[in-house]
Amino acid sequence: MGNMLKPTRVRSLLVLLLTSALVLVTAHGSQPQSQPARGKPEGTVVIGMRAELSTLDQGAGSVPEITVGENIFETLVYRNFDGSVRPHLAERWTVSPDGLTYTFYLRKGVKFHNGEP
Repeated sequence: MGNMLKPTRVRSLLVLLLTSALVLVTAHGSQPQSQPARGKPEGTVVIGMRAELSTLDQGAGSVPEITVGENIFETLVYRNFDGSVRPHLAERWTVSPDGLTYTFYLRKGVKFHNGEP
């Protein structure tokens, strides 16, 4: 009977084991956010959103599509809150007399995604 543990010792041992397990689990799950996502190729961008995208077409989408699109695509011009248009990649533009042809003049140094001017 002398080898039996008292209930308070069992309880203390149990609390110690559970606390140690909790510390180990918590420490293991706290990796820095800067590590790349597992299973994703290098150079992959992962964006967390609360809504599912239906398209990457900014003209056909809603706020989530526009938000993602603004982080992927550059536009020739930006629309201001008052509806006016201001230059972005295009420093200026002209419109033909019949209104059917727009000619955009890009800023110097603007390149396509493949590096071509």
